[in-house]
Amino acid sequence: MKFALRTTAWLLALGIASLASAQSTGACVETINDIALRESLVTDTSLLRTYTLCSQITHTIGTLDLNYDLVDGQVMLPLRPNMKIQCGVDGKKENNCLITGGDIQVDGTSRFGIGADVPLDNIEFQGITFQSSSQYSVWLTRPGSVTFTDCVFRDNSQAITPVFLDYFNPSNAASELSVTFNRCLFDANRYFGEPAQPALVVGNGRQNRLIFDRTKFTNNNMKTDLNATISRTYRSYLVETNGPLTMTNNCFENNQIGIAPVGVYGGENLFAGNFESMSTGDICPFVSNFETDEQFEANMPRCSAFELSGTGATCQADVPPGPTATPTSMPSSFPSLVPTDTFAPSSSTDAPTLAPTGSPVVAPVAVPNAAPAPDGAGPEAVLTSTPTTTFDGFPDTSNARSMQSLSLLGVALFIWL
Repeated sequence: MKFALRTTAWLLALGIASLASAQSTGACVETINDIALRESLVTDTSLLRTYTLCSQITHTIGTLDLNYDLVDGQVMLPLRPNMKIQCGVDGKKENNCLITGGDIQVDGTSRFGIGADVPLDNIEFQGITFQSSSQYSVWLTRPGSVTFTDCVFRDNSQAITPVFLDYFNPSNAASELSVTFNRCLFDANRYFGEPAQPALVVGNGRQNRLIFDRTKFTNNNMKTDLNATISRTYRSYLVETNGPLTMTNNCFENNQIGIAPVGVYGGENLFAGNFESMSTGDICPFVSNFETDEQFEANMPRCSAFELSGTGATCQADVPPGPTATPTSMPSSFPSLVPTDTFAPSSSTDAPTLAPTGSPVVAPVAVPNAAPAPDGAGPEAVLTSTPTTTFDGFPDTSNARSMQSLSLLGVALFIWL
């Protein structure tokens, strides 16, 4: 409750003045606080709201202190249904809308902000750059659909996981969280070491769907931790998930990865038109797929190679898609859903681990040691069946609802006075 009260008062104090300023210009939104305040006044989320961030502005997000109060920066960007946040009037990354720092930059959880119990339906980010998060650039625990178009994720070297999908609802197994990256860029990110997850994008559970189309992964180092005095190979990936995964026409260039660029655990997977240059893993060139408990225990994933690699291959993300009678992001034909190329040797590395290692810390500290492989764990034990990455001491969702009510009350009192 204390978090909700303090955050509401702080948001009202900062937001009303900045909202008045934004309304006077009428052109664009200058702060994330503006968006949070306006959203607190929206009662009908079935209507599409578009927020245009002003170009050439850096938004520094606040961090959480030991009492889990937000300090030294702007609020996390709260997600509610039917929102679009774009950079400049044309929504291009060249307009340089930067969201930097902070423990959580985009909040799609049930822990903070407003509308914590509503799904994440029809949400889109366009042209936004996310950088240098100390915990998560994006943390999502609710069902729905979120799309990132022409967005950039860069310079994360302290993050627990830059993008973390952690939706789980056993009472509605058909529901899912679907996140799409369309023409995005993951550049110059680096694995910190434990307790960070050794992947840039993590899908934690079967109800988390990931789609990548014409997205680039460049200059990422997930193989050696930031503070290592000697080179140490980690069981790492760029993308790791045991939910459904679709990857079409993506490009992987100049990346360092421990096991493979992509790690999956059986499931519904689709790969087509993906390009590689200096980005193969130590165990598998492209996809590491543990389909059975026996494969996992023997550390022998089924491997598959890139569809496009070597002399004459080109990055399809750089090729504008041609017109079609019915525009679609999917190719006209698909390869087999189950990779069938080779089995990896069992002597190169220990079995990977993906389950979150406990409550995130305010900032990762000390030089980490390689995480031990789970004892006799199978694919279902690698990614947990229930969300596991939470901050100890966070208020429950009733406080988030209290925050929304208090916010509305505070604004109403301000207008009345």
